[in-house]
Amino acid sequence: MARTSGDSDRMGEQPAVRAGVRRWWLIAGGVLTAIVVGFFVAALSLNAAIATTGIIVCGGLYLALVLSAVAIRSPRARGVAMAVAMILLAVSSLGLLIVLAAAESASSDAIIEGFATVGQDAVPMPAIPAMGSVWQYWGIAEASIINGEDPSATWTKLAEDVQSAIDG
Repeated sequence: MARTSGDSDRMGEQPAVRAGVRRWWLIAGGVLTAIVVGFFVAALSLNAAIATTGIIVCGGLYLALVLSAVAIRSPRARGVAMAVAMILLAVSSLGLLIVLAAAESASSDAIIEGFATVGQDAVPMPAIPAMGSVWQYWGIAEASIINGEDPSATWTKLAEDVQSAIDG
């Protein structure tokens, strides 16, 4: 099928991008932002971190849309910038809503709940090169226990070896 000059699938050739009509981009972006921010505000009680991130990202991308409309003089460049901002707004909103839904469903999972319970009292391990000596002895003890040695005696030896490595 032959295409006419106005019939293109390329984003840069679309009339909305070529004409650079700001009003339609701003209205569509504003409506999308309002709907998504409404969802995130409603979800603040479910997961405040993800919801707050969603509100900030959506607000920032709508601000980028507005700044593109005001700051870019060339209609074609303005249209492309606004289209990209709108696509990023839609994709990031959908992605964060999916993450929010996944986090909510994971919070009711018994296995994940067990990890969360254990993690509440956990102490973070340092990620420093000096930990190499700890992991060295840990690996040896782990292999020894798997190969049938007494776990209690092996664990005691592990603690002694690590302490002597720390003491120097």
